[in-house]
Amino acid sequence: GAGWRGRGRYRGSARDILDMFGLAWVNGTGTDKSQLTYWGRWQYVGEQQPNEPNNQPLAYIAPLRGRLEFIKILNYALNVANPGWDPLSNDTDSNRVARTLSIVASLIDQYDDSGDTYERDATTGSHTTIIEYGGGFVLGWENENNASSPGYDVNKDPYAWIIDPNTGSKKPRPATAPIVINHPLSNIGEFGYGLDTANGFQPLSFVTETSNDKAVLDFFTYNPILHTYPRAGILNLNTRSVPVIAAALKAALKNDTIVPPSSSGAISASEATTAAQRIVDETKLRPVLHRGDVARLVRVGANIAWTKEQKEAIARALAEMGQARTWNLMIDVIAQTGKCAPGETDLSRFIVEGEKRYWLHIALARDLNTDRTVDVLGSQLEEVSE
Repeated sequence: GAGWRGRGRYRGSARDILDMFGLAWVNGTGTDKSQLTYWGRWQYVGEQQPNEPNNQPLAYIAPLRGRLEFIKILNYALNVANPGWDPLSNDTDSNRVARTLSIVASLIDQYDDSGDTYERDATTGSHTTIIEYGGGFVLGWENENNASSPGYDVNKDPYAWIIDPNTGSKKPRPATAPIVINHPLSNIGEFGYGLDTANGFQPLSFVTETSNDKAVLDFFTYNPILHTYPRAGILNLNTRSVPVIAAALKAALKNDTIVPPSSSGAISASEATTAAQRIVDETKLRPVLHRGDVARLVRVGANIAWTKEQKEAIARALAEMGQARTWNLMIDVIAQTGKCAPGETDLSRFIVEGEKRYWLHIALARDLNTDRTVDVLGSQLEEVSE
């Protein structure tokens, strides 16, 4: 059933998941745990018409057109920077398909509530996401899959049973317990916790501009409020104001997986100021063009001794609060009323009888129109009372 569960977790119907992800649920059958068909799983069937779904998992991910379901968007963002990748054709590369779907499975497992008994596979009791596609399958990851975790139940662990027909062996586990969150995503930077479970459990990387994952920061956002009003509190990533950047960074959690965070688990005021100064110095030389450039700001601003997770605290703070697609201007207007003596032409002799002050805020699009003008995206007139 639909509804909110736990800390902002939304549990939709199977039709919601089909529409938003292109995933169709299939119940498990049989008694042989080594077979994929024994386990309840999602099949990636892609974009559907109202009276479908089909039950044939796809061996490809379609290009970014038609219904913009999550998996198509993520696959585009992950691969748009890869040389030779064709964004206009079905992506049939099995490695890319497996990587995208394994990251999706990982994010689902980190988003959902492991304690919600209604979300487990009714047959197996497993809470691990399984996604089948044409030619293979991928697994997500729950900490309960760790054999050394308290309460581990081997019968609920697909890593302990399913034989991959492509390799003749079980899916490999991570060499060490991966760093994962257990709550809904609060900002796009938390995609950095997404794991490529099909390839050594490598997480997405937002710590340098050389990472092809950085486009994800520009393609997604987090905004749970359904309205058409402008978002408040958004900052220009190219601002020259060090205090503005520092304010966004201060107290950002370095380790979003430790609850409650330790006293050193958040960016301090001095660390925020140091990072902000480095970031402003960088954007003076090379302005940010889109939110994917936040990965460059992470490299520049983070302490070299920080871990990947700690460095990406900068991405988690700036990618959601920052933007580079508008110029924000403030015009300070002082309007005076009064009079001059009859016949007076010297404005310095104007007698002020009343005065009001206004701040006019204007947001301009960065992209030029064909006539070399730009669009006014929004304006607000504010009367100043002193």
